Amino acid sequence: MASHFVALSDLHLGYDNSVLNDSVAQVHLAITIAELCNGATDRLILNGDTFEGCVPRDPGATDASGFNPFMHICAQGFFNALLSHIAIKELIFVWGNHDYSLWKKLAHSCGVSMFTGHTKNDVLLQRSGSDHPGATTFLDALIGPQRDKLTTIRSAYPNYILGHDYPYLAFHHGHFLDNLVLGQDPEIEYVGLSALTGIGRPKVNVNGDETVWSLYDKTEAFVAATWEPNSRARTLEWAMMRRMQPKTTQCFYYPSSPAPSSQPVDLVEPFNNTLGKNALWYANLLMVDDTTPAPIGPIDSPAYLFLGHDHLGGFKDFTAMDNRPWRAVNTGGWTNDGGEPHVHGHATVWPENANGPLVHCVRV
Repeated sequence: MASHFVALSDLHLGYDNSVLNDSVAQVHLAITIAELCNGATDRLILNGDTFEGCVPRDPGATDASGFNPFMHICAQGFFNALLSHIAIKELIFVWGNHDYSLWKKLAHSCGVSMFTGHTKNDVLLQRSGSDHPGATTFLDALIGPQRDKLTTIRSAYPNYILGHDYPYLAFHHGHFLDNLVLGQDPEIEYVGLSALTGIGRPKVNVNGDETVWSLYDKTEAFVAATWEPNSRARTLEWAMMRRMQPKTTQCFYYPSSPAPSSQPVDLVEPFNNTLGKNALWYANLLMVDDTTPAPIGPIDSPAYLFLGHDHLGGFKDFTAMDNRPWRAVNTGGWTNDGGEPHVHGHATVWPENANGPLVHCVRV
């Protein structure tokens, strides 16, 4: 039986410390997910930072499609491995901060306004072999010929929401909930952004009269200035990170065993961080924002908020307004910035006939 969906986030394909740049890791992950979802899933939801689109580099270091060639190669290898082992009906991209610049490129090509007001930013890129006129270059470059195996490909930002046959499921990468974006922590003053770009951090009162789209408006300049590939702020931040990282000739480490391992995890403590603290506020915002579908059904029906961004993985349960129970699910990440001898990432699977999702900790 096909799983309801598989959710992954923070693949960072093309980043030099992404575990999933390596073909061995790509195949290991594909085999593991195939085992977890019985070889088929209704949806693969990529919950942000799928591609590494913000590493500062020579602006001319792109191929004819406008994408960095290394990211292009890593992405095609990943989708080739996945689609060779798993039957996937629908692929959904939910964009994050690291691939925000790619979303801007795609939105421009497809004629989608970045500021949609009361219009849901959910774009159909491919259905039954027919492409959106502006999406072909993107799909060819970053998925490749294997995309013919997919019935539907969608793009959603800043949220992707599922309902109907499911409980209420909201997917958002998580950068809207970052203290540096929200500006609600007086002890964190991001002076560098203002000094480097002349753009001050947007002040967002998380207890005020906000909507998803007003938050979108206030954070777009911040996210763009910080995460564009060659912004001054991003370039200097990246240079500082490089100086702090240990000098090694090998970024990736893999076990000798050809079989990957996985185990369900229920990590509550690591999720009590910025995203965990702000998940309640964001869930309440989704419930009252008339531009976003809100949970329906009995008030005791659980709702789910899926987040990535901080690469932790795990769950956090809380109660939002009207005493509706929520579970925040952190879909984890796939980078090895610490140089550990064995690397674990996270795969979230909602099995057929299950009552909810499981986050699996996967070693590659």
